[in-house]
Amino acid sequence: MSPFPEQEKNLANSNNAYWRMGGITVDAVEDYVYSILPPRDEVLAEMENEAASNNVPIVGPAVGRLLYQLAVISKAKYVFEMGSAIGYSTIWWAQAVGSDGRVFYTDGDPKNADRARKYFQRAGVSDR
Repeated sequence: MSPFPEQEKNLANSNNAYWRMGGITVDAVEDYVYSILPPRDEVLAEMENEAASNNVPIVGPAVGRLLYQLAVISKAKYVFEMGSAIGYSTIWWAQAVGSDGRVFYTDGDPKNADRARKYFQRAGVSDR
């Protein structure tokens, strides 16, 4: 039994999510990583669902959390992200750099940029 039952309940749909590594990592290790992730906010969860439904490439919650941690421990204040799609990882970066940091979003598709902009506003990071 996991010491984090609430997180497991919140991630019930993540076990079969398309961003899982699918044979690259040992399933038990990946299951453990997903079981200890803190719950994501509503915007990130919605983005995960949109990405899965529309085959939009995102890094997924485990990698998003890793990016967040790397930015925090390195005290990053500026992040340049190339090819950001709907902005899923951009939000992780923006939350990590804080209100005095800047994240530079890039994507060649104007439709992605419009969707990302709306998500940034809802996530409260559009000023970064």
